[in-house]
Amino acid sequence: MLLALVLATAEADAQETKSITTEVIDVQDVSVDLTGAHFTLVLEMTRHRGPPTTLKTLEYQIVVAGETVGFAVYEQTHRLKKGQPILLDVPVDIGVNAGPALLRSIGAGDASVTVKGEAGVRVLGLPQTRPFETTYTL
Repeated sequence: MLLALVLATAEADAQETKSITTEVIDVQDVSVDLTGAHFTLVLEMTRHRGPPTTLKTLEYQIVVAGETVGFAVYEQTHRLKKGQPILLDVPVDIGVNAGPALLRSIGAGDASVTVKGEAGVRVLGLPQTRPFETTYTL
C-alpha cells in the first residue's frame, strides 16, 4: 500500500512540468582561444512542489543560432528543497566550429545561448529524468 502511494506520488510529480525550474542567471569566466570558447554558466534550479528530490546529473547541450555547438554531462549530487533555489556552476566548452553560428546570432541581433537537456533526479528514492530548457541573452 505504501509503495503504491509512493509510486503514485512520484508519477504525479513527474507529470508536473514546472515542479522544477531551471534558469541561466549568469555567464562567468569567459575565455576564447584557438580551441574555441570556454565559460561557466550559473544555473539556478528550484523545486516548487512535490516530494523531496535529489539532483544527480545534468545532460545538456548548448544551442546557438539553432545549431548544437556543445554537449556535456554534469555530475554532482544536490538536494533540492522546496522553494530554496540552488546555484550550479556548469562548465561549457564550445569548439571553433561554433564560430559561424555565434557570428550569425550576433549579426541577427539575437546573441543568445540555449541550454537544454535532462536532469537526472531521485524522487522518493526512485530515479527519474526531468527535461529542461532555458535561454540566456549575451
